[in-house]
This record gives sequence, C-alpha cells and structure tokens, in this order.
Amino acid sequence: MNNRIMLDSSVLIEYVKNSRGELFEALLSREDLELCYGAPVLNEYLFHFLAIAGKKSPLTIKVNHDIGNLLAPNVALDIFRPLSFLNDSDQVTSLTFQNMRKYNLLPNDALILALSCLHRIPYLASFDSDFIEACAAENITLIQSVEDVLKIK
Repeated sequence: MNNRIMLDSSVLIEYVKNSRGELFEALLSREDLELCYGAPVLNEYLFHFLAIAGKKSPLTIKVNHDIGNLLAPNVALDIFRPLSFLNDSDQVTSLTFQNMRKYNLLPNDALILALSCLHRIPYLASFDSDFIEACAAENITLIQSVEDVLKIK
C-alpha cells in the first residue's frame, strides 16, 4: 500500500506557531508513513517562518537584512529533515493551471495538488478547506486531524 502523504505548508506553519501541532506530531509518529513536500510548500513555509521568527513582515526583515540571522541556527530547516522532497516535472505546469481553473485554487494550492497527482500520492495533510472538493474529485484522502491519521492503514 502507498502510505505517502503530501504535506501542505499549513500543517508545518501551525506546528511552528505552536498551534494545532498535534497533526504534524501524529504524522511524524507513524513510521509507516512517508511525509512529502515540494517547492511550493518550502516557499510558503519559509515566508511564514520569517514572519513568525522575526515578528515582523518578511519584507521588513529583508529590508533590515535580518534573513540570515533568522535562518542561521537552521531551525527553519530542521522541520524538513524527516520529510521527502518531491521534484517537479514538465507536467506540473499544465496540471497546476488545470487545478486552478477546475477547483478555483490559488497557485500554491494548485501546485501542491498537481504534485500529489503527478506522484500518485493518496493522502494530503492540510488545514486548508480549499482542498476538500479538489481532493475528493482527485481520489485523494484529505487528512485534517489526528483522527484522520488514525484511519490510515
């Protein structure tokens, strides 16, 4: 059975904010699951990480030349160590546009769904309700709670 789960940045961001971190912890505790992410998740996570860690807008942090200071301890990267990175392919572009039109998704969400479909990942973990319709239509199980994690066989 394919126990790969695509992570949306919302799961990682809420974990770092110490808000709703139990979902990410439940996913990590399951050694039979492969937790995956792609470039759009990394991008969105790092943008939010700068704001959380710096307690300012990412643009203000950039203008103040504080990005290096916030990332120096590698805390931002530690969260990705147990995860698997998924590469894009040429098909991601057309799938992303298709997902945006079909499900009214914003670009990052459409990219995440495209990667899930491209890599035939049967699960997507997210707190974002925009994925409800799209995941159902694409035969992807949306994981939004610890209870959902417990249902994975």
